[in-house]
Amino acid sequence: KYRVALSRLPQQIHDYLNASDWERQVAGAKEKLTSFMENYRITDNDVLIALDSAKINLNEKLSQLETYAI
Repeated sequence: KYRVALSRLPQQIHDYLNASDWERQVAGAKEKLTSFMENYRITDNDVLIALDSAKINLNEKLSQLETYAI
């Protein structure tokens, strides 16, 4: 029962991501970030530090999810 549900999970995630129109959302986020950086004098380095931190947090959460799913 659980194996069948878990075997479907990658396809369901793929379908969800495709349905979410990520390209449009990323483009919109990029425009907002650029505007924010110009208005508040945030440097590229500040953004890179924040993105690195977000990447680390995301990887930790994905690892926890993977452990939980197994």
